Amino acid sequence: MPVDGPLPIADGVWWVGTRLPDDLFQCHAYLIDNGDQGVLVEPGSALTIGTTLDKVAQVTTVDSIAYLVCHHPDPDIASGLRALSATLGRDAVRVVTEWRAR
Repeated sequence: MPVDGPLPIADGVWWVGTRLPDDLFQCHAYLIDNGDQGVLVEPGSALTIGTTLDKVAQVTTVDSIAYLVCHHPDPDIASGLRALSATLGRDAVRVVTEWRAR
């Protein structure tokens, strides 16, 4: 069953990902709404980042994102970073990752 909007997981935590039919590699993007220090976990691929940002915008402003958590650099997790760098209006967004992926 497709989910059109953000799905609340816990207080201030939202699933903002996209399920691609018949795709073996699904990325589950999450937003931690923390005011102007928001966290986008596993932002997703170039294929899904637009939908993810649309869902984020239903919860908070995209410019509230201060941290991007990418556990590893696989395309399903991190290929949306290029689009994010062009979209996020904030100067000091930090990417948090595992030390070997840095």
